[in-house]
Amino acid sequence: MEFSLPDRIPQTIAHMLDQGVHAMSNGNYPFALIHFETARQAATTAENQSALLAVHQLLGVLAFQRGDYVAALRNQQQVLQHSNALGFTLGIASALHNLGLIAAQNGDFEEAGTLIDRAIGHYTAIGKLEAADKARVNRQNITRRWRRLNR
Repeated sequence: MEFSLPDRIPQTIAHMLDQGVHAMSNGNYPFALIHFETARQAATTAENQSALLAVHQLLGVLAFQRGDYVAALRNQQQVLQHSNALGFTLGIASALHNLGLIAAQNGDFEEAGTLIDRAIGHYTAIGKLEAADKARVNRQNITRRWRRLNR
């Protein structure tokens, strides 16, 4: 599988995504959502797979931060589906990692661990060792949380 995306994100869409990320980092979730949805429409019109992946990834992160785990799940599943279709290993790893975090929030710790373990394998295979380490920390935290709940 490849490490790079098949097409470049157009500058106008990248700018929309940047504005959305800035708004999200400042806690302005409604404004971030407007930018991400506008970027999604533009990426769909342009049929730009890289931009669509980025949009779904960011919409998933935004939904997770807002506590909307249904929307987060839906968007991360889109990232996984598109990444698998494109053979984009980093996107697969990231989606699996995020799906694991969502599963943990939903109380499915076994599924969370399985997904994050798969993400670690993908991160390691492409040399993204820092991301693999972060995933391992999340895996350990999930295991601790599961143990506390099952005492």
